[in-house]
Amino acid sequence: MRVIAFLFLLALTAPGCTKKEQLTNDNFNTKAFFAAETGRLEKSKHGIIKTLMFNNETRQLIIEDTVNWQQELAPFTEIDLSSDVFSQAFLVDTIMNGSSAKITYMGKDEKMELKSVVILLENNKLVRISYELYTKNSLYANRKLLVYMPDNGYRITGFQKVNLLSGSDFSIHVKWMN
Repeated sequence: MRVIAFLFLLALTAPGCTKKEQLTNDNFNTKAFFAAETGRLEKSKHGIIKTLMFNNETRQLIIEDTVNWQQELAPFTEIDLSSDVFSQAFLVDTIMNGSSAKITYMGKDEKMELKSVVILLENNKLVRISYELYTKNSLYANRKLLVYMPDNGYRITGFQKVNLLSGSDFSIHVKWMN
């Protein structure tokens, strides 16, 4: 019996192992992370290059010194994984590989708009977080993918289809300027 327990423990701690669990209020604190990011970016004085695309029409904006970081990061700060709403809403899968980790949150309820969250860590530092959202009802269907990379910028891509109308693709790509 001790041998089986030892092998099980060894399998969980081996490089490249995977572990599935259900977390209760131990979810990654996205609200605190993005509050810290807002402060960091305000101090950095980064400008941004924002490329907007809607149904194959593209527009580019360059904002050099008047970036409203709270507004820019709002789509990400609105999702708070550590809130009570999400405390029991996900199955969590963690894959460790050396100094890297991938944490995947998969929504348990099909009716929930937030379908998944994937967090990539390198040396315990977040290098990428992505959210997949999907809504469908009798009037429309809407899919969005939000990806944030602290050292580079973010992108939001999506598709919206309203019944009896054609669908619309959109994307927002924002890159930090030094």
